[in-house]
Amino acid sequence: MLLLSGLLILKVDVKRYALPGMQKEKKASQFLGWFNLILGILLLLVNSLLQIW
Repeated sequence: MLLLSGLLILKVDVKRYALPGMQKEKKASQFLGWFNLILGILLLLVNSLLQIW
């Protein structure tokens, strides 16, 4: 879910907030999108490592 929501935020919201006067919203969307992607990848890696161990 984190990976999907991160991709959707980066693809949809960032483009929507690229309008003039919405730079704070664009930066917040970029941060949240990347945060979700990175957290999702980390959780997948940790889960895989724990299942092997």
